[in-house]
Amino acid sequence: MNPLSRRLSIRVQLQVLFGLLLLTGFTVLALDEINLRADIATLGRVRDDSLSGLRLTKSISDAYGLDIVDTAFRVRNNLMGWDQGIEVVDDARAGIERDWKSLLAFSLPVEQSAVIGEVSKARISADRAAQKLRDILLSKDIGALGNFADTELYPAIDPVTSRFKFLADLKLLDTEREIRGHIDSARRVDWWRIVLSLITLTVVMIVGRSILRNVYSGVESLVRLAQLARDRDFVAPTRYTPEGELGEVHTALLAMRHDLLTYENSLLESEARALAASKAKSSFLAAMSHEIRTPMVGVAGMLELLAQTPLDTDQREQVEIVQNSARSLLQIIGDILDFSKIEAGKLELNPAPIDLRELVRASTNNFLATASAKALKLDCTIDPRIGAAHLGDAMRLRQILSNFLSNALKFTERGEVQVQMERLASEGQRELIALRVRDTGIGISAEDRERLFQPFAQTLDGGARHQDSTGLGLSICGHLAGLMGGEITLESVIGTGTTFSLIVRLPLADRGLLERKMPLANVVTPRTAPKVAEAAREGSLILLVDDHPTNRAVITRQLNQLGYACETAVDGEAGWQAWRSGRYALLLTDLHMPRRDGHSLAALIRADEQSRGLARAPVIALSANVSTEEVERSRAAGIDDFLAKPASLALLGSTLQRYLPLNRFTDAQTGFTAAGDDPNVPQGYSNTRPMTLYELTRGDATLEHELIEDFVQSTRHDLAALNAALAGNDADAVARESHRIKGASGLVGATTINTCATHIEAAARARDLASVSTHANDLDVALNHFAAGHRIDKQA
Repeated sequence: MNPLSRRLSIRVQLQVLFGLLLLTGFTVLALDEINLRADIATLGRVRDDSLSGLRLTKSISDAYGLDIVDTAFRVRNNLMGWDQGIEVVDDARAGIERDWKSLLAFSLPVEQSAVIGEVSKARISADRAAQKLRDILLSKDIGALGNFADTELYPAIDPVTSRFKFLADLKLLDTEREIRGHIDSARRVDWWRIVLSLITLTVVMIVGRSILRNVYSGVESLVRLAQLARDRDFVAPTRYTPEGELGEVHTALLAMRHDLLTYENSLLESEARALAASKAKSSFLAAMSHEIRTPMVGVAGMLELLAQTPLDTDQREQVEIVQNSARSLLQIIGDILDFSKIEAGKLELNPAPIDLRELVRASTNNFLATASAKALKLDCTIDPRIGAAHLGDAMRLRQILSNFLSNALKFTERGEVQVQMERLASEGQRELIALRVRDTGIGISAEDRERLFQPFAQTLDGGARHQDSTGLGLSICGHLAGLMGGEITLESVIGTGTTFSLIVRLPLADRGLLERKMPLANVVTPRTAPKVAEAAREGSLILLVDDHPTNRAVITRQLNQLGYACETAVDGEAGWQAWRSGRYALLLTDLHMPRRDGHSLAALIRADEQSRGLARAPVIALSANVSTEEVERSRAAGIDDFLAKPASLALLGSTLQRYLPLNRFTDAQTGFTAAGDDPNVPQGYSNTRPMTLYELTRGDATLEHELIEDFVQSTRHDLAALNAALAGNDADAVARESHRIKGASGLVGATTINTCATHIEAAARARDLASVSTHANDLDVALNHFAAGHRIDKQA
């Protein structure tokens, strides 16, 4: 934009531009009007001067050349009478005098005036000839007329008519010259009009383009500022600064953005302080609840043992009171823990295939004794249309139902409590289910209903507040229902009863995936593990591929106890190089590794077998990720079986027996009794317990310490890599490192570390790096606690 436009506002620029257009328009109109008036004046002069002069000239010339000369000819040839001839001559002479006077009245150019002078001299002879002709006509002398006409008349008249003809030509030339001059003038006016219009259009185009660019770019800049403000970006630079009024708005928005940034920083600081205070409170509540729960579990257990001893009536009543108080206190502690998780955003669901019918019946049966003690009827009705299996969090569903039942029994003194489960609708692979608990208790007032689901809210009963609960139960249940995508409804009439309902949509599940309670495995050790060379010769050598040293150490120990020998590789690429030697009968591989993962390794082995015509070797995956997608992907890659880390010794043994039975290599008949042998239990979902470190090391404290020390060192290295990936916003690398930590921690029984790693992996795969940072700090703390508990030096 030019400097002038920078000094002028947009309004003034537009006014100047509009004024220029108006001025140009008026100027063009004025030029047109002037040209029109000039045309009229020119035409008037042509009409008054040239055309009138021509008319007079022609009239005089015709009077001499036609009227007088023609009259002599007509009378001589008896075409006209003598008297009529005289009359014609007299009229011609009168007309000549009249027109001559009019012609002399015109202001004539010099050249025409000279011709008029010559005509005036020539008229003397012509007028004398006209008079003589009249005299002859009066005398009616035909001879004299003939002689006059032949010898005198024409020579006297011809000079006049020829001069008049020359005069007419001059007038025509002058008229043409004047018209041509006017045309040239009109062309000049048109040229100036065109030039003026072009100049105006050029100015309008340049200035208008500048104004429009300023407006368009300014509006875009203002829109971008508004968008940045909506996105809470108050520091991004602007691409264009408009001038004029838009510039004022732009400046105001920049100032407002600065104010918003200051205000946001203030709010963030306040929010950070509030979150820190809330986190400190939640951490304190959780820590205190954990500390209180441990001795309370011991108290409850000892009370249960004490209740089995001989007691008199008073003692048994006192023990029951203490037991009830202990149970209430444990419930309060549980509620506080859940509430702390809700405030910290860490309360999560763990959906798995469940039998809703069995869950509702079992939960209801847990309250039969309480109902019986109050002489209340407790019924359970289940809609037969309910599906056989659903995908849901059994513990949290049980928690909601138990809370409903606890409140119903607490506030019902007589009558009954009914548990009903009804299918409201079926939507493809989902069912809309209502889980209701109806009672005939005291009911809940409208005032209490408004705040019943708020934390620490309790109902009033005749003015007396119930003191045996925190008022957190229904608040927690409401939050759990929201996590499930459902809602809790309440209907109540004072003095008649209350109905609590959980309305939730649950996906249907395969009944075959329902967990079954199986007896613990009885592991029979078939033989002592052979040396590596012996195993290679007999065809039982196993290749274990895992990038985590702790995993390799633990699984190697498990394989040795099961009677197998193995060699290890640190990643998929090293595993492929080792496998190509042809020494191995079976591959145990992790899935998530650097350089080459387990899926790629398995696919490469299958392609090699096909190209070389080799028999299919068994490939078994070991992974901490047991999702259905992971299992399906493993099957597609050519993996035969899938075991979840940490795999129990019984499950690992039974799986190996299917693919590499030891009775091929020894006469001893071996057997493995494990949940994994049940064909109805899919691989990776066995509930047999993993081996403890004590069992794995057969009580060798030194070996156990070395294994844990190795785990701590590796995990610290992995945690450093995880933090580096987090700093680089590399979610995939974070997920990979947390997966390594999760798998290894499960093998050594580091439950807290395993939980933290699981949360980190889930958050990383969801691209929620903010949550990863929080869980990474928890993981670091958990690792330090674990190392300190096992006397592992921090610098190890």
